[in-house]
Amino acid sequence: MIFQLIFFILLIVLLGGVASLFNKRNRRLNKNQKKLEINFKSLKARFILAVIVVLIAGYELITENFEFHSYMMFFLGLMMLVMGLDEFQKGRKGYGWISVVVFLLLLSLSLQGFF
Repeated sequence: MIFQLIFFILLIVLLGGVASLFNKRNRRLNKNQKKLEINFKSLKARFILAVIVVLIAGYELITENFEFHSYMMFFLGLMMLVMGLDEFQKGRKGYGWISVVVFLLLLSLSLQGFF
């Protein structure tokens, strides 16, 4: 129960961070400042998601309790989505589409684990 509450709080925080990548304030900056700010935010989101995935994976390995595996897959999928959006912004559409497809695959796997 507590883990689910933490999961939803982290989800809201992360979605707010991803949504802030596209706010109106970024339009007033020049191109170099805009690129640096977007890259920093996506790097921060990737780092937070990677830490969450590693912590859940470490917990599963140490305790041999795999009930949180669906959460790990969900956060890994979110990390792939952030990476895909970053690749689209850099102009590398091939890697962006691959990341989005992997996100959809991980999302479907995690939803199967939830239900």
